[in-house]
Amino acid sequence: MNIVLLIAGGVGSRFGANIPKQFVEINNKPIIAYTLETFQKAIEIDQIIVVSVAGWEDYIERLKDTFSITKLTHIITGGSSRFESIYKGLTSLEDIADKSDLILIHDAVRPCVTTNQINSSLRVAKVQGAALAVASCYDTMFVSRNGTIIDDVFPREELFKGQTPESIQYGIAYNAYKEAEQKGLYIDSPTSLLLKLNIPVGLSLGSQENLKITTMEDIALFKTIIEDGGNE
Repeated sequence: MNIVLLIAGGVGSRFGANIPKQFVEINNKPIIAYTLETFQKAIEIDQIIVVSVAGWEDYIERLKDTFSITKLTHIITGGSSRFESIYKGLTSLEDIADKSDLILIHDAVRPCVTTNQINSSLRVAKVQGAALAVASCYDTMFVSRNGTIIDDVFPREELFKGQTPESIQYGIAYNAYKEAEQKGLYIDSPTSLLLKLNIPVGLSLGSQENLKITTMEDIALFKTIIEDGGNE
């Protein structure tokens, strides 16, 4: 079984809106609804679990009905950090998921994810145990140790921009987060957490268009992408 853990627990303080950014409407549709629709249409996805910022659970329930998100089975309240929200999501699956099931962790504010990226993430995680969607780095990357003088050029073919989805076999994810809590490793990024625990992570397909909406400038980019038929 392939289960989406959609993280919608942030308040978006950098975004500058008076509501969490995942609920801001673009063309009369909330950002999170675009993301939900993509996973609803993805044949490989069996269930969707939304980890919500407190106070918005009923709103998400209404979105489920409005946009016919029939795969959305659970809405749970997130924690005070991304680590806590993901851990709560994984814990909620204890009686649902088998250890070999794939958990696809995704940011609600990455609405441009595509079915190809979803399928790639699942394929890699099935073989490697875990997968991170990445995009190539095209800029020339420089190293400065003091922030004043350039010391070196870093080979960009070795650099990738980390995105979501991050897919992990449930047994690996649950045990990793349980161990992390015991050790006090409250790391927001699942991939960074796995690497800290010496658990390998494979690379899966990402793209330059799979943007995370963080600022108002990102809204203009998102509008351009959907006008051009993005995330289909």
